[in-house]
Amino acid sequence: MTAFVRVCGPPNTNFLVGYPGISATLPRIEGKVEVRPGSGVSAPVAISLVTICLQRRETIHPAADSVTKKHLAAPRKEIIDIVGKEMLLFRCPAGKEYESVFSMDLPFVLFIPFGRGGEETSRRVPPASLQLASRTAETYYEMVVMVQQGQQEQKKYAFP
Repeated sequence: MTAFVRVCGPPNTNFLVGYPGISATLPRIEGKVEVRPGSGVSAPVAISLVTICLQRRETIHPAADSVTKKHLAAPRKEIIDIVGKEMLLFRCPAGKEYESVFSMDLPFVLFIPFGRGGEETSRRVPPASLQLASRTAETYYEMVVMVQQGQQEQKKYAFP
C-alpha cells in the first residue's frame, strides 16, 4: 500500500515565520507532514522512516535564442543543495521493520540559516528565489519529504 503525503502549514498563517537574513526574528518554516493511506481508509500503510528538508534548486539553461542553438546547446545544469539540516520526523522503534499507520501527523520546524557560516554551507543565508526571462536561469526552494516503507521502498515527495 502506497502512502499519500501532504505538507500543511499552520491554519490561517504562512509557512514562513520571521524574516530570512535577520537573526532576531528566528527565520523558520513551521507546519506538519500528513501521512495517510493512498487509497481508502481501512488499509494501513507500512512506515519505517519519515524525514523533511528544505532544498534549493538552481538551474542554468543554455541560451536558446535560435533553432540551431536549441539543438546544439549543452544540456541544462542543475544544482541541488540542502538548506540548513534534514530533520528526522519519525523512525520505527528498534527491532521493528515498520509501523502500521492509518494516519500520522508529524509537526516540524525547519530553521533557516542566518549566519555567515564561512566554510559551513549549512549555516549560510540562502539566496533569494529568482527566475530570468525564458527561464534561462532560476533558483527556487521546495520542501522534500522522504518516506521509507519497509526496507527497500523509499519515495521522495517535493512541495514547492
